[in-house]
Amino acid sequence: LAVGTLVDGEVVLDEAGLRPLSSAEGEGRGKGEDDGAKPGDQAEEKAGPTEPFPYDVNPDDHCETPPEAYRDVDPLLSDLCRRLGKSKSELRIYDPYYCDGSVRRHLADIGYGDVHNERVDCYRVWEEGREPEFDVLVTNPPYSDDHIEKLMRYVTSPSFGDRPWLLLMPQWVHKKDYYEGTTTGRPVRPLRPFYAVPRRRYVYLPPRGLREKRDSDTHRKSSPFVSMWYCWGGRG
Repeated sequence: LAVGTLVDGEVVLDEAGLRPLSSAEGEGRGKGEDDGAKPGDQAEEKAGPTEPFPYDVNPDDHCETPPEAYRDVDPLLSDLCRRLGKSKSELRIYDPYYCDGSVRRHLADIGYGDVHNERVDCYRVWEEGREPEFDVLVTNPPYSDDHIEKLMRYVTSPSFGDRPWLLLMPQWVHKKDYYEGTTTGRPVRPLRPFYAVPRRRYVYLPPRGLREKRDSDTHRKSSPFVSMWYCWGGRG
């Protein structure tokens, strides 16, 4: 990974390497194809069978995050554990967007066993204040419609508080007015996220049965959006 900060509206990378997550640093689920690799080289070979969702879904949004994306932010989560005085297994991670549940398995594989990711309408959950207890929000939201804007307004809301977040989103998000308005452009207590950019694009795989009618294997397994981690270390 390369780590960067926002300078004059552009993400400027720090080629020195990945810095740990800290409060000082912290002030349609479309997916990318790995450069020079065949679709699926990074993604799992198969996703599990799907069940009906209790809310409207866009098939183009439904792709599972590959395991290497979580390995890339393992140093950030490990540093958060150190700051909170918790072990990996004790860190409470919340992913509000359910696809096919592989996030729990991938995070468990690197030591994080307390992951909340349920097949529920997260917007209704937020509206009703029924979120689980958690230490950090880690998610790859749907990229279509206004999902990303809703997520940004949630993680910067008073109800969310000063907890840290790691959001895997397209690179173009940092140029959006709603992103600046909820982070660096806030008139009171602005947030200054940093960015973890993979050196190779992530490949994403949809659950079985979705995108089967696409013309090519690439279109079934990827999207034109290049993604990166948007990170904020919280306060306190």
